[in-house]
Amino acid sequence: MLLTITYTKSYFSGYHSYYWGAVNESSIIIDDSGNNSQDKRQEVPTDLIDLSSFSFLDIKSDTVIIHSEKPFIFIETWNENCYPCKIAIKELIPVLDSMNNKIESYFIYENKKFDRNVFVQSTMNIKELSSQNVLADYNQEFFTSMKMTAYPTFFMIDNEKGKIIYMSIGYGGKSSREMWIKKLKEISKM
Repeated sequence: MLLTITYTKSYFSGYHSYYWGAVNESSIIIDDSGNNSQDKRQEVPTDLIDLSSFSFLDIKSDTVIIHSEKPFIFIETWNENCYPCKIAIKELIPVLDSMNNKIESYFIYENKKFDRNVFVQSTMNIKELSSQNVLADYNQEFFTSMKMTAYPTFFMIDNEKGKIIYMSIGYGGKSSREMWIKKLKEISKM
């Protein structure tokens, strides 16, 4: 069992994570697996990313890959028990939709104990996802390859170069929303 207790000055800064970044916070990690408690930090993948090398399931259980002709790809990972993930979905989709000529967005469901029925029901319970690209990382291949430690994890990828140009973990309400709106507007001007 692993338990993380975090105090932050931003209510939604982190969720389901071992580490949330350099914000004013203190974390205590309790790991009764026999290892000493440790601070696990999110690594940013340094290699180029080929999104077509990952397979996902869509809501119809078809195996799909991420493919887009648009110059940028936005990815948010989420889970049915992650309240900050749901808030981010609700707040960022309108902004992403207004920039859909340059940015293709994907919402990737993460759960180490993947259950197709839970994925489908969770997706249907968030009305904002009804017209979005929603995929499930059913085998945790994306989660592992991207060295993720938490959700929500956000990626902005330069689709032409296959390079992650921005990555963040956690969602802190107003401050995160304003930061993402700023980042998305900067990218839409590229």
